[in-house]
Amino acid sequence: MARSPRLFIPGGIYHVYCRVARSERVFEDSAEARQFIDTVSDVKRLHIFTILAFCLMSTHYHLVIQTGEIPLWRTMARIQCRVARGFNKRHRFMGRLWQSRYKARLVCTQQYLEQLLAYVHLNPVAAGLVTDPSDFPWCDHDALLGRKAPHLCDVGASLRGFGESPAVARNAYLLRIRAVAEERWMRAGVRDLPWWSEVTNDELFAEAGDHAGAEDYSGRSVDSEPLEDTNLVQIAEHVCFGTSFTVLDLTGQSRSKELSAVRKEFASLAVDHYRHAVREVATFLGKHPGSVSRWIGTTVQPNRKVRLDATRVPGTEL
Repeated sequence: MARSPRLFIPGGIYHVYCRVARSERVFEDSAEARQFIDTVSDVKRLHIFTILAFCLMSTHYHLVIQTGEIPLWRTMARIQCRVARGFNKRHRFMGRLWQSRYKARLVCTQQYLEQLLAYVHLNPVAAGLVTDPSDFPWCDHDALLGRKAPHLCDVGASLRGFGESPAVARNAYLLRIRAVAEERWMRAGVRDLPWWSEVTNDELFAEAGDHAGAEDYSGRSVDSEPLEDTNLVQIAEHVCFGTSFTVLDLTGQSRSKELSAVRKEFASLAVDHYRHAVREVATFLGKHPGSVSRWIGTTVQPNRKVRLDATRVPGTEL
């Protein structure tokens, strides 16, 4: 049975995190960390949302996102699919990248937001990697203090609730950092954090973005639950949003490198996340099914929807 839809609030602020499968230290590699940041930055530009805090640990990430008009689940599906597919291509690896669906909690008060921003940037301190978040390369703590350019954060928006001037706001932020560092829950599990544990209404949080399933290294869904019935035109419009291309371009004859990349992303989302058949996607694009199959690294099945499961790939059983 499909999950019931949960509330999406345009302009809502969400704590989003996800772990790498098997606790593999994927982002310990600085090249992979930069690829993650570049991917989030690209999707941020396309989907027009705000990032208030960011930390990328070796085995997981934390983002504090203020959404725009595009639902959070769409944004996260695009980010996680791109990251997984890129990793797979670089390492020629098949298997699940993400441990489970991403988790996200709506943050409802300014106090919780301030605690959350401090918590995210203190993650490497709590893990014993550094004694000062300024010494950790993959967070935006120093950017909020005006010491360096941000990786992802919109600094003005991050500091807005801390004070009317940058100096006052930064001082208040540092005070919050020091206070949160002493909190017992700083080293607790995510579900024991104040903004998670004290909000119990199911409608106030999104887990896996309502629709996007767990993914393997190539971004393929391994969730057995049915996804939202979304037609190919809607998916094409979503993929083309924020680019210079239209749906007509997507289904046209041009073979430009940029358009080919958009076509491949469309095919991946259509098959992997929305479970359309490879042949159906190929017909929509006017391409041979074998070409579409190669784009997404799966096999064409005659007269049936493609079921994408990492357990079908030898050596990837969990």
